[in-house]
Formats: sequence, structure tokens, C-alpha cells
Amino acid sequence: MSSETYQNASNRLAVYPRGFARTLKSLLKKELCTLLFFLLNTGALVGWHLCIGSGAENNYSVVRKIISIVFHVVPIVTVTFLYLMKKIENQLFTWLLGISRGYLLYDIPMMYLFPGMEDSVWSNILYTLHHIVFFTITYFSSKYAKYIAMGLLSEISNIPLNYVLVFQDDVVVSNTLLFKLMCIALLLSYFLFRVVNFCVLEVWMMQKYRRGKATMLEAVLLLPLCCMNFYWFFRLIEGAIKKLS
Repeated sequence: MSSETYQNASNRLAVYPRGFARTLKSLLKKELCTLLFFLLNTGALVGWHLCIGSGAENNYSVVRKIISIVFHVVPIVTVTFLYLMKKIENQLFTWLLGISRGYLLYDIPMMYLFPGMEDSVWSNILYTLHHIVFFTITYFSSKYAKYIAMGLLSEISNIPLNYVLVFQDDVVVSNTLLFKLMCIALLLSYFLFRVVNFCVLEVWMMQKYRRGKATMLEAVLLLPLCCMNFYWFFRLIEGAIKKLS
């Protein structure tokens, strides 16, 4: 091999580490928010286990719900409102969707490692599919940012929902005024932010389809979710009537 050929080969080989480093740096910068919130959620659960949770496996479901509120619902709803109020731009909103991506990456294995009393294998499979689909959708936020933001408003209903799920079997708490108010808040927030909200999104997508700005798949994508929201809303009404009576 001539010295020139050897030099060219060496130069090409030297490019690969530099190219990989640039790609890794770019990926880390893009997904820093995802990584941060994955570590926050995981660290909170591990920290609780190390400090308090030893021998209290039945409390993992409750802790997971608290972590969901603190490290996912509150920050992502805040970001969503700021975006819808045009306080932050589309690029920043897309990056901050890493809040949800980090939580989803954390929650999928935790559903199977520490299932709650209300969890079943089938429900965990459905939640896993939901997490994977939404995780994928967040990477198309440049096209669907407004729709994703509107959909994320549904997270508001998770605050009273998690409270009710945690204390519904507690004889003392479930008879308090606060619990009953949370049941009412759950029904109202679920109806507004899941039933009505997703129906409005579906109407918008149908209108886009009629104008030729969306495909048929995009137009009907939310229909199953709308039907599911109606089903669970009526189930919630049944449960609330029993509790409030």
C-alpha cells in the first residue's frame, strides 16, 4: 500500500469517530429533556424505595400515581397552556415534549414491575400500546403541534382521577367532603378535556380531510379514542353515583 493510499484510508477512518461524536452530541441535545425527565421519574421511585419503601410493595401503585402528577401532569400541562397562549414557540414546545417522552419511557417497565391493584395484564398491554403510539406521535409535533397540545389537556383529568383511585377503598377518606368534591372534579374534567376535547379534535380532522389537507387515516384516527372516552365517562358516572350515595 502506497503512503498516499494509506493516508487516505487513515483519513476516512478518522472521520467515523468524529461523525459518531457529532451525531451523539446532536441526539443528546435534542433528547436532553427526555433523558432528564426519565431520570427524574426513575430517581423519584428508586429514592422512595431506598428511603421508605422497603417492605411496602403495596404502596408502589400509589407512589407511581404521585410521581405521575408531580413529574408529568403538572409540568406538561403548564407547557401546553404556555404553548396554546403563544408564550412559547413551536420549536421549544417540541423539545419540551420530552417531558412526556421521558415519563412514558419510565412508566412502561414500571407497569409490569410494580402493577397496581386495579391493573391487569390486558390493561397494561393497552397502556403500553398507548404509550408507544403517543411517544411516536410526539416526533411529528412540527405538523400536529396544535392537536398534540389540545390532546395533552386531557392530562388535567388525571389529577382528580389519581386521587380517587388512591383513596377509593379508604373507608375514612372516601367519606370526606374533599373526596366527594374530587369525584365531581373528575367527572367535569373528564367530560371537558377528554370527551368534548377529543370530539372537537376529531371534527377538526374531518374538516381538514374534506379540504384535502389530511388523509382518511388521519381523519378517523381519533374515532376509537372518542368512543373509549364515552365508555369510560359513563363508567365513571356509575362509580361516582355509588360513592356519592
